[in-house]
Amino acid sequence: MYGDYTGYEAFCNEIRVKDFIEIPKINSMAFLLNAMEALKQYLETNFSKHSFTIIGSLEDTEINLRFHKIRQEEESWLSEDIDSYSEAIIVYTIISNIL
Repeated sequence: MYGDYTGYEAFCNEIRVKDFIEIPKINSMAFLLNAMEALKQYLETNFSKHSFTIIGSLEDTEINLRFHKIRQEEESWLSEDIDSYSEAIIVYTIISNIL
């Protein structure tokens, strides 16, 4: 159904901000960037042995976050053609220092 572990993980690890709070449109981008940075710090602190991709999307006031572990044997959940998305997309990649 999801293709691989990465697809399943990206599906399960979706955070729809509007399900919890409403953010005024003027503050949407700042909120998204702060949320992505907080998630990045959390993953780096608590899962330092793993590498992750964090995907943030913004369309008007709809803010979504997804993340998945980077697996060398699997592709990223995000399309390589980032311009194909109708909403704004921001991607953080966390690379573990542990080999």
